[in-house]
Amino acid sequence: WIQTTKGDSHVSRAYGYTDDGSAVVENEAEVLRTIAGQLLDGGTLRGVVAYLDENQIATATGKTWQPITIKRALTNPRMVGKRKKGEKLVASDAPAILDARTYNRLVKLLLDPERAKFTGDRTRVALLGGGIARCGVCGSALYANSSATRSTNYTCALRSGGCGRISVKAEDLEADIIEHVLARLSDKKFRRALAKSVNALASTEDGEQQLVSLEGKLSALGEDYAEDLIDRETLRSGTEKIRAKQETTRLQMARRAVLEDLPEPSVEDVVQWWEDASKRRQKDVVSVLLDHVTVKPTERRGHPGIDPDRLDRVWKNA
Repeated sequence: WIQTTKGDSHVSRAYGYTDDGSAVVENEAEVLRTIAGQLLDGGTLRGVVAYLDENQIATATGKTWQPITIKRALTNPRMVGKRKKGEKLVASDAPAILDARTYNRLVKLLLDPERAKFTGDRTRVALLGGGIARCGVCGSALYANSSATRSTNYTCALRSGGCGRISVKAEDLEADIIEHVLARLSDKKFRRALAKSVNALASTEDGEQQLVSLEGKLSALGEDYAEDLIDRETLRSGTEKIRAKQETTRLQMARRAVLEDLPEPSVEDVVQWWEDASKRRQKDVVSVLLDHVTVKPTERRGHPGIDPDRLDRVWKNA
């Protein structure tokens, strides 16, 4: 399932706290103190995940812990009874679980960009690869290309059957898409629609069963046509409808997996969630929201950023 806004159903509580956040759930608070100690003693987030799995300790929503969710939980100012107001920490109604010294050490440790071992994110991932970015001249996929002397560009490659006429700086294109993705994830109306769609599946297993059922219907449709029980137009129409249902179910399943710990739609929390995610997960987030972006030719030269008139973004339905 996916989190929605306050007042809706399916809103998760913060691990270690009661539903309204006014009191500590002591057995969960002790888990947080234990894993905090493990990390400060030289442990890794992956090691903590293994520890939690071995002891069958799930998140507040019953899910398996991930490095990102552990990192977010332990570095949330709530841990010391605080909340963010602008760039400052101010007192909140939440009782503290960690002491200030432990919390500050965790923040320094887990949010230090030099600690690559905590992110496992050392490889370049093309955020808009796999056909998400497309050429506005010939429609071919754009590929991320880089060299020792040039920044990474998305280009239409002649060697891949493209026209070779489109090239755009990867940093500029990705920045534009990230801005729009975060805006959508911070929009309460969109999030309600997204939650309704994702929660239509009771579970991943439910989605898998639906796919099996749809595949059976597709086979039955073909058999009916082979037996002359239906005509070609009925076969075509039925096949299109079943394929569309399969695509919708797969998208719902992918969104459940990728967006399971998405925070409530405040800009600050969504941005922090995005920044905590690995590059590969960020790409997965983009792929479940954006169908594709077409990059058209432009006459604009010598200006910073990307010409917004070059881009046609096609979003997947919530």
